Amino acid sequence: MAAKKKTKGRRAAAKVGAVRKPKKAARRQPSNAAVKKKRAVNAMAHPVFGRVTVDPGEGVYWQKTLVLADRDVSVEMTIDASEATPELLDRAAQLVTRLAHFDALARAGLRWSSDEDSDSAVAFYAAHHLEQLSSETLKAIFGKPVESIAVDDFLARLFLKRVGSYPAKGGGTATFDYTISTDETQYILSVQLDESGEVLGIEMES
Repeated sequence: MAAKKKTKGRRAAAKVGAVRKPKKAARRQPSNAAVKKKRAVNAMAHPVFGRVTVDPGEGVYWQKTLVLADRDVSVEMTIDASEATPELLDRAAQLVTRLAHFDALARAGLRWSSDEDSDSAVAFYAAHHLEQLSSETLKAIFGKPVESIAVDDFLARLFLKRVGSYPAKGGGTATFDYTISTDETQYILSVQLDESGEVLGIEMES
């Protein structure tokens, strides 16, 4: 039900001879150009990330498409402006230069989770798609009849779609997003790693 809009009654007419106070002049808002001028944007050169722009208000955002196992992977990095330093960029660069290594650690986490917990996000991901996708679609993805598809087939089929890197002085994290198909499903298995590659958590997300 739409909220009723409250309206005030008309004000009584001003008395004859009453003096109205002049309206205060509206305070001028600073122009966008003035705001940008106050927020000086800095830049740092880095051998891996190239020229990195540090916006005092928005921090650092860097994105590049890398290739892993013959597939394109979107790698995005976000750093808070107060923590953007050359030293932190050097630490963050490890993820980019050793992407295959961290991918292997994330996949090992998926395997361990699947083997140790029958109610894991991996098991739920497999059960959801076996129920929701048609037999024809599943056969096209996995190359076998639906009754022969197991969780192991899902683990083998998963490919890395996106990496979100969030470096921080106190210890950064990264999320590795996996899918069985970018055309047939919106759901992913998201693996969160710390800087050393230890798995912090696994979630099914959309």
